[in-house]
Amino acid sequence: MTEASGVRISPPIVAPPGTGATAGPHQVTLFSAEWFRHAERLLSVTQVDEETAVQFLLTVTDGPELGTVSRVTMLLDRSTDGLRILPTDGAARPNLGITLNSEQAATLLLGSGSQRASLLEDEGITLVGVFQYLYYADRALQQDRGGALARIRTLTRALPPDLGVACWPDAGEPPVEPWSLDATDNAAEVLPRTLAALRREIPLSSPGAQLHVVHDSSNLEVSLAMGEARPQVRFTRRSLVPWNCCAKPQGAVAAMQLVERGLLDLDAPIADSLSWFAGSRRESITVRQLLTHTTAVPSGFDPFHGRLVVNRVQRRELLQLVAPPVGERPGTRINYSAKWAWYLLAEIIEALDGRDYDQYVREEVLEPCGMTSSRTCFSAEEYQEQVATLPVRYISGDGKAAQPSYWFSTKRACTTPLPGASHRGPMSDLGRLLGMLLHDGSSGGKQVLSPNSVAALTSRQRVGLTDRYGNADWGLGVRVESRHLGPSFTQFSRYASARTYGHYGLWTNVGFADPDAGGLIVALHFNGQTWHEEHMARMFRVNDAIYEDLNLAG
Repeated sequence: MTEASGVRISPPIVAPPGTGATAGPHQVTLFSAEWFRHAERLLSVTQVDEETAVQFLLTVTDGPELGTVSRVTMLLDRSTDGLRILPTDGAARPNLGITLNSEQAATLLLGSGSQRASLLEDEGITLVGVFQYLYYADRALQQDRGGALARIRTLTRALPPDLGVACWPDAGEPPVEPWSLDATDNAAEVLPRTLAALRREIPLSSPGAQLHVVHDSSNLEVSLAMGEARPQVRFTRRSLVPWNCCAKPQGAVAAMQLVERGLLDLDAPIADSLSWFAGSRRESITVRQLLTHTTAVPSGFDPFHGRLVVNRVQRRELLQLVAPPVGERPGTRINYSAKWAWYLLAEIIEALDGRDYDQYVREEVLEPCGMTSSRTCFSAEEYQEQVATLPVRYISGDGKAAQPSYWFSTKRACTTPLPGASHRGPMSDLGRLLGMLLHDGSSGGKQVLSPNSVAALTSRQRVGLTDRYGNADWGLGVRVESRHLGPSFTQFSRYASARTYGHYGLWTNVGFADPDAGGLIVALHFNGQTWHEEHMARMFRVNDAIYEDLNLAG
C-alpha cells in the first residue's frame, strides 16, 4: 500500500508475463491463499481507494476446502471501476452482505452478466444492505478492465467450462446510431427543446429513451423513441420497456374498484380479509397505509429485499415475516415499500375477487384502458417471441460508459409475476392509464373508475411527511407534486401544478398528469439506470423542456 494525502491507494502493478490464458496447466483453488495472491496482482492494474470503496462481504456457506476462507470482501471503487477481492475476518460493516455457496460465489465474481443476473434469482442466496450497489459491481465485473478477471478465471480450478461466456453481440457489430429517431411526424416541430434535452443524455447517461406526450388543450399527441433498446437493437415507440414502480398505480386502481363494489374498506385491518396475516403486530396494517406508504414497517424491514424473483408460495411465506417493530406507529413517517405492500395487495385482490392479480389487472384495468401492448408478465411463449428485441437495463452513472445488463430481463424475471413491478409495455400505454385518471375514470367510452374514486386516488392523502429522498405528499398509490414545500421536493417539473400526480420507476421511468396545464400527460423512460441525483436532474431537464415547448412554463 502507499500513502497519498492520508488515503490508502493500491498502486498499479503490471502483471508478469505468462499469466492468464497462456499461463499453462497450473491452476489453484478458489479462495485459497495462492488464489488471492493472483487476484491481488492481476486486479491491481486499476487503482482502488480502499477508504471510500463500496464493500461487499461474501459469506460462503458450504464448508471451505483445506487452505481456503469462507469470508471474502470485494471492494468497488466507483471512480475507477477498480476491484479488489480479499480474504477478510468480516469485521468491517459492508455496504452489501451476500450469503451464498462457493459455486454461486464463483459465478458472482467470474460469471457473465447473464449468469450473474440469473444467479441472483436463486432462492439460496441472501442479500442484506444496499442492493443497488450490485448493479455497479456487475458493470465493473462485465467490463473487466485489463482482462484481469478473464485471467483469474483461467487459473481457477474446477470452474464450469461455460462460466463467463460472452452474453452480448460482438462489439464489432454495426452499432445503433445514438440519436436514431422513431417518432410521430410532429415531434421535431412541436418538441424541439425536449429533443435537445434527450440528445444531451444519449448515449452518455442512457443509450436509449422512449417518450409519450399528450396535451388535451392542443389536441396534441406525440410519441418517440431514440437510441438503442439493447446492443445492436434500435429503440422504437412500440418497444416493451420495464415500468418498475410506475406499475403501482394499476394496483391502486384495482383497489379502488373493489371499494366501489363494496368488497374492500381501505381503513379496515387487512387481517379481516386475510386471516393468515394476523399476528406479529400486523393487525394495525390497512390498505390505505399500503397505498400511502405509511405502515409501521420500515423500508429496510421488507422481507422481499434482495429477492429479484419470488413465486406465489414464497410470497405468502415472506409476507408472514412482515412485522412492525415494537413501538413503531403507522402514519408517523414515510416507509416506502417497493415490494411487500403490493405483494400483499395482490393477495387481497385474489381473496376478495377470486381472480389473481395479473388476471384482474389485465381484465379490469389494462384492457378497458386500451393498453393492449402491455403485459404484467410474459408467458414463456411471449418471452421467446420478444427476447431478441426486448429492451434491457443499462447501468450508467459516475461518468462511465453505460453497460448493458440482464437485471430484470432474464426469462425467469420476465415470466414471473411481480405485482407493482414486473409490468412491461410502451410509454404510450402508461400515458393511457394516466389519461383514464385525467378524464375522471373514463377511457374509450368505458368507465373504468368512478370520478369520486379518481378524486380520492389523485388527491393528497398523505401530507406533512417528507424524507431525504425528496418524497413528500402522496395520493392513493401515486405521488403528488410538492414543490410548494421547497425545490428539493419537486416531483415532476418546476412548472408542474400542485394537482399534478404520477409515479417514478427505479431511476429509469416517470409518468405524470397535470390537470391544470390543459390536460398534460407525460410518460418517459430512460433505459440507462443511474444514481438518484443524476436521474432526477435529467428527468427535470426533459420535463421542463416539455412545458416550455408547449408554452406551459409560467
